[in-house]
Amino acid sequence: MNDIINRFIEYAKTVTASEVDIPLAPELYQMIQSCNKIENITNDVIDELNELLNTNNVRKGNYLFSVLLSLVKDDYCFRRFAEYSFEHRFDLNIYEQYFLYSQIRGKAFMDGYTLPECFEEWILEISAWYIEYFKEELLPITYEKRNRKLVLVITSQFLGLGHSPSEVVMNVCKGLILSERKVLLINLADVLSQTGEFNFLCITPFYREEFLSTSIQNYENVCIPFLQCELGMPNVNMIGTLISEICEMKPEIIISVGEDVFSNVINEMIPTCSIPLNNDLCRNYTRYLVHYKDLKNDEKRWLCKYGYSEANIIRIKLPFSIRNSEGILRRDLGISQESFCIAIIGNRLDKELTEEFLQGLEKLLKECSKASLLIIGRLNSKAVFERYHCISQRYVHIEYTYELFAVCKVIDLFVNPPRIGGGTSAIYAMAAKKPIVTLDYGDVYQNCGTEFGVKTIYDMINKIKLYMEDDEYYSKMAELAFSKAEKYISKNNKNMTNLITVLEEREKAISDYEQSNHSK
Repeated sequence: MNDIINRFIEYAKTVTASEVDIPLAPELYQMIQSCNKIENITNDVIDELNELLNTNNVRKGNYLFSVLLSLVKDDYCFRRFAEYSFEHRFDLNIYEQYFLYSQIRGKAFMDGYTLPECFEEWILEISAWYIEYFKEELLPITYEKRNRKLVLVITSQFLGLGHSPSEVVMNVCKGLILSERKVLLINLADVLSQTGEFNFLCITPFYREEFLSTSIQNYENVCIPFLQCELGMPNVNMIGTLISEICEMKPEIIISVGEDVFSNVINEMIPTCSIPLNNDLCRNYTRYLVHYKDLKNDEKRWLCKYGYSEANIIRIKLPFSIRNSEGILRRDLGISQESFCIAIIGNRLDKELTEEFLQGLEKLLKECSKASLLIIGRLNSKAVFERYHCISQRYVHIEYTYELFAVCKVIDLFVNPPRIGGGTSAIYAMAAKKPIVTLDYGDVYQNCGTEFGVKTIYDMINKIKLYMEDDEYYSKMAELAFSKAEKYISKNNKNMTNLITVLEEREKAISDYEQSNHSK
């Protein structure tokens, strides 16, 4: 470990304030490509790194931090990186700020870091810049002038079927359409935006360019009108075009699924309702926030800090449905009928299959000859498995499938790697009566509850063994998983109908109050 860190330190010393494009040493490059991050750095090394990276040149500092965090996984290093970027934010233009902000958020999500509180202020500042820029165009459209049958739905990333957040968005649109509303879905495509990119080892966004020529998304026998922005948001030209189009459409309400800058901007003109992609409160600065669980202390603090009251919260459960597909057999996937099949599902598995997790799986497979692995999702580098003899001999990999529920029916267990996301695929597994094993944090843990959570990778391996050895325990937990899944799955369309009803009632009340005051 120290050899790699020493190589990084020597490399960093060669990077001048004005020149940050010196090629990486081959050993560092290979380390980054292998996704074999170093953990548990010693304090003396951290002190040396901190002194080295404490530069007033924001471009040099952020570039070196991006290299370091591609090599190591360390909470202190990440927090210092995030705070350093925030402290020096005004040395960058607004596009560069958003690029850096979104990259740091992406790293936090992928590696399980917690963002410092200053990031709440940063995205508010970025949004405020755009609001000020467009202040003459952002004239509020009164309730009476809006089209009561039209709802605009916006999201930061849309990748279609097989991408869990996209399916959440399509469920929202489907619910609105079945509630007899006209809908237009707009993919802002601003997740990990490359606009403003400077020299930085960045996370590349997923983007389906073919959707630029698509005007309809089909989902469960429903046609959803669709528009995708070109890569480059939040760009003032694109935002200006969208504002003009919305002025013409005058939708009754705008629903934002996830968190984005544009929802904060357009909220100045049309009241916007933010729906989260997980169980946490959505940190958009819009008029309405959907949240159906009890608020956590940090969520209460955030609401109080930014002047929200219960009138801004709408407690309605997210719509979620499962395509009840059949017909996939184990032999179709190359899985032995006799094996105990452990499924690992995700779109960022190159990042999420950590060394500790893989070492635990290797130990399990060595000790349990009956166990096998089914890896489902994007996996750019399978070389990571070559270091593990048992894994390399007993895993099957398939790309992310549109028939996820059918695949979940033929597995035995859903095992969640160390990560924040993955909540939707866990619901599919539970709906197929498959137990979950997850560490006690993140979306999967929130969805399945404490009964399926463990503290460490060591505990995770022991829990998998218990499921393999104790049929009675397995059956009991399978039924519990199914009962938890039922709470998420929509049996009808009432949730979105109720959401629209609540929004209309609140908007009508605000309109009546404003008219009453005006008449006085």
